[in-house]
Amino acid sequence: LAPHEVTSEQAEKFIRKIYHRRTTFNDNDMRKSICGSLKHLGSDLYSSPVHFLHELIQNAEDNFYDVTIMPCLRIELNHTYILLS
Repeated sequence: LAPHEVTSEQAEKFIRKIYHRRTTFNDNDMRKSICGSLKHLGSDLYSSPVHFLHELIQNAEDNFYDVTIMPCLRIELNHTYILLS
């Protein structure tokens, strides 16, 4: 096949591979991925750490939750890190 000619089976296999990589994190992989994303977002998009935190909280608030779910946010802060859960 030419580089631009891909069978539907090859495309489906490729998509499954990407999906698998993005959804089967172990805890360490997930932590690294999220930390990297948050560092990028925090340093590149927002003028201050407070603005970044405000946006995270606002995004959580803007979500739609099932009526059976009571959303909550826990913030743990010390001199070396901030943990949102």
